[in-house]
Amino acid sequence: MFHEFQPLVSSIRWRTPYLLISAFVLFFSYTELIILGVTVVIKFLTSDKHFCSLYECEIKTETLLLQKNFLIFIIVVYGSFIALDALVDWIFHKTVNASSIAGCIEVLIAVLLLFIFRFYIERKQTGVTVFFFISIFQFLLATYIQYTFMPTRSGFYLLILAFVSTSVSVIYHNGLYFTGLAVLMLHDVFYTYQALSSCLSEVFHQAVENLIFLFCAVFINICLTMAKRKEIMSRVRLIEERDTDSLTGLLNRNAAQRSIVQYLGKNSLQALLLLDLDGFKQINDTLGHQMGDILLQEVAKVIGTIFRSSDITARLGGDEFLVFMDNLSSETIPQHKAKLLIDRVSAIAVGHKKKTSVSCSVGIAFTSKHENGSFEELYKKADRALYQSKWNGKACYTVWKPARP
Repeated sequence: MFHEFQPLVSSIRWRTPYLLISAFVLFFSYTELIILGVTVVIKFLTSDKHFCSLYECEIKTETLLLQKNFLIFIIVVYGSFIALDALVDWIFHKTVNASSIAGCIEVLIAVLLLFIFRFYIERKQTGVTVFFFISIFQFLLATYIQYTFMPTRSGFYLLILAFVSTSVSVIYHNGLYFTGLAVLMLHDVFYTYQALSSCLSEVFHQAVENLIFLFCAVFINICLTMAKRKEIMSRVRLIEERDTDSLTGLLNRNAAQRSIVQYLGKNSLQALLLLDLDGFKQINDTLGHQMGDILLQEVAKVIGTIFRSSDITARLGGDEFLVFMDNLSSETIPQHKAKLLIDRVSAIAVGHKKKTSVSCSVGIAFTSKHENGSFEELYKKADRALYQSKWNGKACYTVWKPARP
C-alpha cells in the first residue's frame, strides 16, 4: 500500500520548495497590490471629481493601448508560431494537424477583433472593458484547446506564450483575469484526473505545474499592474497640477474649456455662469493682495458648496469665475443658484480690524436641447449677460436673451 503512494510522496517532497517560493512571492505581490489599491481608493475619496475623471480616462487610454498591442501580438507573434508549427508538420508528415487549423482560426478571429476595435471601440470609447476581456479569454480558451491536441513540448511552449502575453495585457479588473486562469487550470487538473485516475502522482504533477503556471502569470500581472498604475498616478498628478488654479484649487481656464467642450452638443439643457467680483480692485488697493487672495479663496469655497459635484467650476483669472451646469431640468435652477451665490458672496468679509465686503455680478447663458454651439459662442453670450448685470447696478444676475429683430 505504501509503495503505491511512494511516487506521490516523492513528487511532493521535491516540489515543495518551488511551491513555497511561489507562494511567498505571490503573497508579497498581493500585499503590495492591495496597498496600492488602498492608496488609490484613499486618493479618490480625498480628491475632487477632476482627479477621478482624469485617472479613469488614463486607465481607459492605457487599456486601449494594451488591447491593440495584444491583438497585434496574436496576429504577428502567435500567427508566426502557428505557421511555423504547421510548416514543420507539412514537411515531415505531409499533413496539417487540428491544432494548427485551430490556430489559424484564432488568428482570423484576432484580425476580426482588431477590425472591430479600430473602427468601433477606439472611436466610440464604449464597451472597452467587456471587449477587452472577450479578446483575452477567447485567446486563452483557444490556446488551451490547442494545447490538448499538440505534442507535450510544443503545447507547453504555447501555454507559456498565452499566459505571458495575457498577463502583461491586463491592468484593470485583475481579479476577473485571475479567476479565468484558475478555472482553466482546474479544468485541466480534472481532465488529467479523469484520464489518469489510477496514477495519482501524475495528477499531482499536473496540478503542481498548473499552480506554478498560475503563480507566475499572477506575479507578472501584479508587477505590471503596480508599475502601470503608479505611472498613471504620477501622470495624473502632473496633469492635475497643470489644470488646477494654485490659489483656489478650481480648474483654470484651459482645463475648464477642454472639459466643457466634451459636454457641448448633447441633447440636454446646459448653462454657463460667469461670475465677476464687484470692487475687487479696491480690496487689493486698500487691504493688500494677501487679503485679495483670501477673498478669492473664500469665494471658491462658496462656489463649491452651492453647485453640484458634477458641475465644472473654474477660476478664469483675476476675480472672474466660471460654472458650467449640465443635464438641467429647468432654467430656473441656475438662476436660483446665481441668486444664492450673490447672497453668499456678499456675506464674505475680509480685513483685520475693519471688515470689508464685496458683491458679485453674474451672467447666465443657456444652450438649447437642439443647439450645437461652440464654447466661444456660449462664453460670449454669458459675458454679454455679465456686462448687462454690471450695467444694471451690479450685485445681480442677468440671463442672456437673443436681441429682438
